[in-house]
Amino acid sequence: MERFPRHPAGSELLRQVLAEAGRLGRSAVLAFDLDSTLLDNRPRQAAIVQRFARERGLAALGGFEAGHLHTGFDMREALVRHGLSVDEVERFLFDFRPYWRERFFTS
Repeated sequence: MERFPRHPAGSELLRQVLAEAGRLGRSAVLAFDLDSTLLDNRPRQAAIVQRFARERGLAALGGFEAGHLHTGFDMREALVRHGLSVDEVERFLFDFRPYWRERFFTS
């Protein structure tokens, strides 16, 4: 079975949620989203970017890694953090978004 890394802020967030649920008692309803809430999807996001970069011959993205993502879904800031200009990011995302959609929402 594949293990997913914990989100870096997950323990504190969970503590706060459980404290609030305890305060509300039996009237509390908890619903959790998995991606970027209970699971850190940054490694998966980075792997999709790396695969796209290899397939398209985009050497500038060769060293993209999970640490560039502060959240699992903020790709613009992560790409700028990696070293792309704002214009390069927009050009990249135009082709990348459909590629990402086909790969991210799978098991």
